Amino acid sequence: MPTSNIGYTSGDSETLSLPFLASRSGYASDVAKAARVADIKKVPDNRLMLIDYGTNLEVLFSNPMLGSEFVQTELLRHANLGDLASCRCIVRLAHSAVPKIPKNTRISSRKGVQFTDELENVIENLQRNSTCWHANGNTETYTFDFLITEATRKALAYFWSELLPDPWTVFRLI
Repeated sequence: MPTSNIGYTSGDSETLSLPFLASRSGYASDVAKAARVADIKKVPDNRLMLIDYGTNLEVLFSNPMLGSEFVQTELLRHANLGDLASCRCIVRLAHSAVPKIPKNTRISSRKGVQFTDELENVIENLQRNSTCWHANGNTETYTFDFLITEATRKALAYFWSELLPDPWTVFRLI
């Protein structure tokens, strides 16, 4: 049995997209449930992934950052770019669209989106890897700025190696 099944669509191909979107939705639901139950630490990885117009930016960023030297070089050459210079990642957890979790049912101090230990680790790794970061407690918004250097790439590879045993794992976190 394959470890991953990856689909690609460049548009709204419902025949191809629906199984992957349903799987992604189910995985998100499982993560949401696990984040509200203290004894569930991790949700098993989803084996179905869809790369589409909604994930192209992640592919464009993760490959020049975490891909092999050949992949980095060829992507940048094909795009006629010298290299990535910097980027910003904003994570907002207490958005008005997120249902409010009553204090007596929270297992964490978060007001908005509740995280599993695995997703808390993602925030910690973004903090460790960013050049600078800021957290707004009112909206639970994290802003991570990255100056892209070889040291940044090495740090990302080091801190994300456990979370990203293969390059495709990044899509499970999206």
